[in-house]
Amino acid sequence: MPSSIRAFSSCMLLMSVLAATAQEQQSDTMSRSEKPRKLKEVTVSAHRSAVETAPGKTIINVQSLAGNAGKTILDVLRKTPGVSVDGMGNISITGRQGVLVMIDGRQTYLSGDDLREYLRGITAEEVAQVEVISQPPAQYDAEGNAGIINLKLRKWRKKGINGSVNLTGVKSVLENSHNTVLCNYLQGKTNWHTSLNYIHGRNLVWWQQDTKFLDDAGNMVATSSMRSVPVEEFDKYNLRIGADKIFGERNTAGFDITTAYYGNVMNTPINTTAELANGSRIVSVRHTNENSLRRNATANAYLKHTFSKRSVLNLNADYVLNTKRLYQYLSTEVDSNAMPVAGLELRSKVPVDIAIYSLKADHTYNISEGVKLESGLKHSYVSVDNDAQYRVKTNGSWQQDPTRTNRFLYREHISAAYASGNMKFGEKWNGQCGVRAELADIQGEQQDTGESFHRVLPALFPTAYLSYKADSNNSFEVNYGRRIRRPQYGQLNPFSYYTFYNTYQKGNPNLLPQYAHNIELKHIYKHRLTTELSASRTTNALNYVTVGDNASQTTYGMPVNFSGSINASLGVGYNGGLTPWCELNAHATALYALYKGLVKQKEVHNEGVGYRVEAGSRVLLGEWGIDCYGVYTSRMANSPVDDAMETVYINMGVSRKGLLHDTTTVRLSIDDPLWLNRMGYRGAQPGLETSSTFIPNSRYCTMSVTYAFARGSESKPARREQQLEEARRM
Repeated sequence: MPSSIRAFSSCMLLMSVLAATAQEQQSDTMSRSEKPRKLKEVTVSAHRSAVETAPGKTIINVQSLAGNAGKTILDVLRKTPGVSVDGMGNISITGRQGVLVMIDGRQTYLSGDDLREYLRGITAEEVAQVEVISQPPAQYDAEGNAGIINLKLRKWRKKGINGSVNLTGVKSVLENSHNTVLCNYLQGKTNWHTSLNYIHGRNLVWWQQDTKFLDDAGNMVATSSMRSVPVEEFDKYNLRIGADKIFGERNTAGFDITTAYYGNVMNTPINTTAELANGSRIVSVRHTNENSLRRNATANAYLKHTFSKRSVLNLNADYVLNTKRLYQYLSTEVDSNAMPVAGLELRSKVPVDIAIYSLKADHTYNISEGVKLESGLKHSYVSVDNDAQYRVKTNGSWQQDPTRTNRFLYREHISAAYASGNMKFGEKWNGQCGVRAELADIQGEQQDTGESFHRVLPALFPTAYLSYKADSNNSFEVNYGRRIRRPQYGQLNPFSYYTFYNTYQKGNPNLLPQYAHNIELKHIYKHRLTTELSASRTTNALNYVTVGDNASQTTYGMPVNFSGSINASLGVGYNGGLTPWCELNAHATALYALYKGLVKQKEVHNEGVGYRVEAGSRVLLGEWGIDCYGVYTSRMANSPVDDAMETVYINMGVSRKGLLHDTTTVRLSIDDPLWLNRMGYRGAQPGLETSSTFIPNSRYCTMSVTYAFARGSESKPARREQQLEEARRM
């Protein structure tokens, strides 16, 4: 909307003026100084840029921005160039969904709402960098249609005990608090690291959905209007401990263990008004109380052996255990034409247990200067047990509900092998090509109905890169890759999850993986100005469709494979300093999307062009830091049956080092000060039209105090990164 664009532009202009005014005041103060010795206090320091570009990736230095104070890593991703996070926590890169999220090069083992909750449990204080890799090479898992986001956790390189303590308070309609302790101990050839964080939060969202039920001729037969303000309260604990040790001159080994505990309580009242074509009206009030408990544990052990300066072997073993317990009570009161009728009362207990085992070996061999060969093997095994138990209240007593109760078992084996070669051609050309082969053996069984499936899916995933450095100012790059997006385990489970007496979600055991061919062209000028053209063609595109029943006004959502999609984008971005004290990060991207598929045996088609404009700036004035960020995304096609509506988001922050102590940093940030952030979808398909709007509790003020303790000389402990992909589909 024009008003949103004007407000967005006004805020960005205001922040730029404030930054310039601050610089003028600093310059004026220096010019009025009468004592020449004051000049001795002026020092020139090298500050790491907030956004950096590197071959094949974009890097965000999280600690460089005061606006990240008190944020979770999911909040940081909302501010990452080219990355979008919708109201349900789904992450996309340049408009393409299906992103693989990794921690220090290792898989998070989560997807969907589990991944969203996990990322909400990691504070920005724990993360050093966010890497966005749009076209991963062959040594990475082929999973992730749009690319990879790798979160690199903070580590210290000083001998002795080092670390930090962070306390954060968040003020909004509801209050929140984030608390993080990081500690590192380096002595000799052994490096220990640990972190502990606790988040207590309360949140709410204003949500509404309007639905029109249509007959085959397109005439309206009924409407439904739902309004709700869900309120949740949660506690999150994360503990991580690990160590790295160098043995002799050729071996490095280590381990990493992470445990997480998430408790959540949510109360969701929904008021619904349904009107039929004959004028009759049904009013219903639904209350849902949910208690969920997630407990996650991951363990990694690795060994790095250096045979020679040319040859290196890395071995990794991973184990993941994820458990979820969801308890739900749903009650519905129905009033038809002012006459109460029987409602519905449900109780559910849904335990989910997921175990993942993975072994991986990677070998690197430098054949000669400028020629490198990489190869590797991997095997993973996944076991899922989902036991959904429902009870319904009938004639005043609770009874087992066989129509909703089921137990779903899932097993998956994936074996992979890859080979990749990298070669330099003189001083200007650099090329890389590789191929990855994956064989997936999956089977699922619904015990209550006896339904089962078994599939064996082999696939090849080639990658190719070519870069050319024309001169010191200009470089060019072209790359190609084939990627896969496998269905999440829960998407294959046909059980129903109820959010209302006539609204629920269900899985689809017939889902197939989607495959994408991606190609990118880049031009980089002076390592600052980047122009990028990308295109992607997807087959068996995974997406959700809403199915409606006109007679009962019941709707349910389920994942399906549409025939395919085509996505293209053209973007221009600038990352660099305008002056020694001010840097600018600005990006503008035009996005094209075409989706096709079948709904109720009728062809559906959605095509459109959208754009995304984002800008951020950082000003450094001595010990003070000021930064601001804003992004506007227009309406654009989201699937064959719906569009995502426009969104606006603004963030500002200020930091001061040494305010309370030499090693203390105080940060203050304000998010969405004008409360412009809205998220919505508009859908149209045979028999159904939908409109939904989410208004998040996104306007809040955050204050953060960080105390760092660090002593000792710089050192360079071994780093390791591994790649795993199974658990993102959990």
